Amino acid sequence: MTMMDRDASAEHDDSQSPKAVTSTVEPVPIVEAAIPTDAAPIANAAVPIVRVTAAVLENNASLSRITLPPPSPLFDTFEELYNFLQGFHRDHGAAIIRCASRGRHDFDGQMGPTEVSYRCDRGGKPITTSVGLRKSATKRTGCPYRVTAKATQASDWKWTYKVSSGRDHNHGPSMHPSAHIIHRRRTPAQKELEKSLSKHSKLPARAMDNIIRDSSTPENAFFTQKDIYNDRQRIRRSKMAAQA
Repeated sequence: MTMMDRDASAEHDDSQSPKAVTSTVEPVPIVEAAIPTDAAPIANAAVPIVRVTAAVLENNASLSRITLPPPSPLFDTFEELYNFLQGFHRDHGAAIIRCASRGRHDFDGQMGPTEVSYRCDRGGKPITTSVGLRKSATKRTGCPYRVTAKATQASDWKWTYKVSSGRDHNHGPSMHPSAHIIHRRRTPAQKELEKSLSKHSKLPARAMDNIIRDSSTPENAFFTQKDIYNDRQRIRRSKMAAQA
């Protein structure tokens, strides 16, 4: 995916007091750090307020690490393996995207690769900001994480996966699945519903979002209202182009 400070002030009028007394109170420091677990409490001691922010979590691997998938069982189909892997990473603050494939085999009458490699969606070189480039929703960190899925004759063409050794994530988990574009993708059924709802020109994007969200399962409802708005605009532009 995502995963606020509020300042308050008060004014006191002591102009009517016979004698004004002023004092200085030292502010309690705010420290962005992890709370030590092995430190003994000190009675009546001033304890600093600790605020662990998303930036701290993502930039300090000692505070939070992304859980790696368990040892692989056998999966009858590639779809079963993919749904498990993507769902596991989603539930642990990450996402994977396909980066390579090789080999060919006939899987129940359909040709497909026998090996598929995935990388973290934060892999690749960070994109530098410059004029004319849109800001990416996913922040690249050069993450080296890799996981490979294979189906071999030895396994009777059933699928297993393996995380590449020494290629752990170099960042912390995201705060919400919506931080990852792949987790916000609309299903074929959602896309069909979008086309139907887009015919109603007076239907607000918020209402359209609510209708689609209410008809979706929880694991397929991480899209944002902005996603639905963009889809609606794209559908309408496509319709106008077809009529021109």
